[in-house]
Amino acid sequence: MLRVRGWIYRIGHDGNDSDYHLQLVANLNGCQGQSVLVEVPDDRCVVGGNLVPFVRTARNELDVLLGHQPTLHGGEAPPTPTEVIVTGQLFYDLHHEKRDGTPGVRGHGNCKAGTLWEIHPVLAVEVPAVGVNSSTVSVTASQRRRRRALGSVNVRAVKHRSSRNAPE
Repeated sequence: MLRVRGWIYRIGHDGNDSDYHLQLVANLNGCQGQSVLVEVPDDRCVVGGNLVPFVRTARNELDVLLGHQPTLHGGEAPPTPTEVIVTGQLFYDLHHEKRDGTPGVRGHGNCKAGTLWEIHPVLAVEVPAVGVNSSTVSVTASQRRRRRALGSVNVRAVKHRSSRNAPE
């Protein structure tokens, strides 16, 4: 497990991907080629019931932070500059490697990722400035916070990757 601290440059997800994609940078003003991607999966796609509460709570806290679910395609900056600490597994995303073995370009704006290494899955999100640490918040409390922030009508259905990722 790793812990990575950075500023959220963009957060979003693709319509074909149920994961929340966060692009973290050390400096919001000078981040060219120096971002890292971290991904929080949809808890309904997590295999291993012991991880579900961690993933669900992390996603809920990100929804509360934004005030809504992340946008599709390309993502968005949070409403205010937000520093986070994420905890999760180191993962090499071979899917983005080119045929010649070099990494494909990933990321948005000038802040492209410098590597195909990422943190995936993210199991905890901390927001130091406001004292939020998803690993110490119960799922029930997190869901209540999310409902208050989003209301029940703003929840969007998410298309899942495939049934092979779903628990049996």
